[in-house]
Amino acid sequence: MENTAAPEARVYTRRKGDGKLVSLSGAKEMTRPCWDRMKAEDDEKDSLKPLMKKKALMKMYFGLFADEVEENFLLLDWMTQIRLGDEHASESRLLKQAEAAKTDVPETMESDYEAYTASTFRDDWMAVWSRKFGCFEDTTKLRPMRFTDKPAPSYGAFPMSALQVFSVRVEGIRRGLQWPLDVFGIIAVRDTVDLNRNIIFSRTRDNCQTLTKEDRNLALVGPSRAVVWQDHLYIEVKLTVKGPTESEDKDLSFLVVPFACGNAAYSYHKYSYRTSKLSTVRLSLGPIVDSVEATIFVRVSDGSWPDGFRAQFAAFTTGIRRKIAPSIDHKKIILLDSGSRKVPFNAGGIELSRRVVSVETTGKLRVCIKAWKIVESAKNAVKDELFFTPQEAGRSSGLLDAGFCKMEVTVAWSLITCD
Repeated sequence: MENTAAPEARVYTRRKGDGKLVSLSGAKEMTRPCWDRMKAEDDEKDSLKPLMKKKALMKMYFGLFADEVEENFLLLDWMTQIRLGDEHASESRLLKQAEAAKTDVPETMESDYEAYTASTFRDDWMAVWSRKFGCFEDTTKLRPMRFTDKPAPSYGAFPMSALQVFSVRVEGIRRGLQWPLDVFGIIAVRDTVDLNRNIIFSRTRDNCQTLTKEDRNLALVGPSRAVVWQDHLYIEVKLTVKGPTESEDKDLSFLVVPFACGNAAYSYHKYSYRTSKLSTVRLSLGPIVDSVEATIFVRVSDGSWPDGFRAQFAAFTTGIRRKIAPSIDHKKIILLDSGSRKVPFNAGGIELSRRVVSVETTGKLRVCIKAWKIVESAKNAVKDELFFTPQEAGRSSGLLDAGFCKMEVTVAWSLITCD
């Protein structure tokens, strides 16, 4: 064990830059009690480094809740000590984490920084929010159409900014991956309403989506309710490429995208590119200001859907144009694309993959259909469209005519709540 006692004849001072105690001839001699006190201060700072690092990471991800983060973190450490029955349990745990970090973390950060931050995000979320919001994997318990048929409260529910996710695309692949790819996994958004997952994309290993070089867009299934654009939000991406066996699966993309929302003055569209070890993912999204929630339903009201016909249902939203920002008017939101498969039906009508969109109160909602025979090109498709004026509550309906049948489109409107 290294002798830390200060010889009487030695002289010590703090070195500039790192603040370490060093011996310098000619400097004022330091007494043993003074040296011991300074050494104790250095030891205390070193022991706190893992704690401060953990708190700094939490504040980086949950910065707008900095006070609550610190309060929850201290509570977590206190609970750990009680649970283990050891007043030094927290310190011991942090020191072990720090030792592991010396070898594990730099390699992980260097090989795939996005995956490292995503893993850290999960740990920090569990430490801060699990007592209030449950498991990390829990999905939002709030449903759409909350105020379609009942009065909204006078506070907390009104037209507000919401995030619109238009599409998600695997823009590029690397490190030997080849098209086509069988992809499964999850993409979810967390807003400040309940901090649980609002699912955007979800596929299991036995129900992969095949991505080709020509068609790299993921088939989105959400959100399940409007995503509130307030304070901040996070988009989680965890996509895996299916291999011949589970042990040969590869992480295509594992990342967390934070957004500081702020107060958007107008609706706009943007692309966000995120590169990880094996791929680059492109998120097409943007805030829709002063918006209401629209939940879309489609059913065949006249005639029947013939075998051999495929279809694509899509929605567009418009808003006040701003020359300084990319317009949302022509950004397609695919509600259902049957591709080469049959159009799915359930008891309520056509089973749309996604049905919730946000619409600016000063704009319009456009719902379109494109239907074609499987043996013919989609260029020869039958097309029709409907326009809806946004409302704060109630329902709107109209008819789409595909020639061989007519379909009733119903839109349920609701104000958005921030709590």
